[in-house]
Amino acid sequence: MIRIAVLAAIVMCILFPSLAFAEEGLSTHLLTHDGLERVYLRYVPPLVRQGDEPIQLVVLLHGGGGAGGSMMRYTRFNRLASESGFIVIYPSGLNRHWNDGREPYQGVDDVGFILKAIRQTIAETGRVDESRIFVAGMSNGGHMSQRLACEQAGLFAGVAVITAQFTPELIASCRPSRPLAVLYLNGTEDPLVPYDGGAIAPKWGSRGTATSTAETIAFWRHHNRCGEIPTVTQLPDLDINDDTRVERYDWPDCAPTGPLRLYRIVGGGHTWPGKMQYLPQTVIGRTSNDVDANSLINDFFRSIR
Repeated sequence: MIRIAVLAAIVMCILFPSLAFAEEGLSTHLLTHDGLERVYLRYVPPLVRQGDEPIQLVVLLHGGGGAGGSMMRYTRFNRLASESGFIVIYPSGLNRHWNDGREPYQGVDDVGFILKAIRQTIAETGRVDESRIFVAGMSNGGHMSQRLACEQAGLFAGVAVITAQFTPELIASCRPSRPLAVLYLNGTEDPLVPYDGGAIAPKWGSRGTATSTAETIAFWRHHNRCGEIPTVTQLPDLDINDDTRVERYDWPDCAPTGPLRLYRIVGGGHTWPGKMQYLPQTVIGRTSNDVDANSLINDFFRSIR
């Protein structure tokens, strides 16, 4: 899985070599945490900098083998931030990974690093609405996003998880202090983090295991005090050639701060819906073009009040 992710990061840099260095409003920030120098990118849209009202902050976390810059280039989240008027930061994991609680990645205080980056952003911009801080991530970054939701629910208003579920280690220790908004986008044919649970990327060494999407959702349904039977919506098949369909599941009667939604990407792989097929389908599965993950995440976060 490390080799896959590193190759994907290289692909991003080849395709989009200059985006990390030439965009107005984008800055690189270094900080020291636990004696280690850490880095994150921050994007404050130019129009946002001209105002003074508090605005939303989104923390976007890369997958294993990636970095903040590659995540920014792949998702094009800066464009969304400009259109919708929010700040986004892209932290980079140490050695291109996050300590999401799995045994191979333990020993680094990534929770503390990310919290420090958030506090620095709040202090230096003077614009963050501290009731509207969200985190989203893909793969290893999705696992890390869940860890932040488990340990820092009082800080985050919501979390969006793409191509990831709980791990046994994390679900056993997860004790959120309150209900919070939770969104998942998972492909049923993900060859790296299986939708129904199991070994994570077994062809690439020991990466631990994932619980099933159903078990992960059941945890949040119970924690957020949602009803048992979701409303299921079949979304339009906008690209009949991508061999995917999308189903949206919304659980009823959740706590006011804890809506729960799942986009089940039928036939989808270990990808970010609506973006490029960054590696062959034989390696990561299919990318769905029936939905755009950026828009789904943004709409969900904006609905939280």
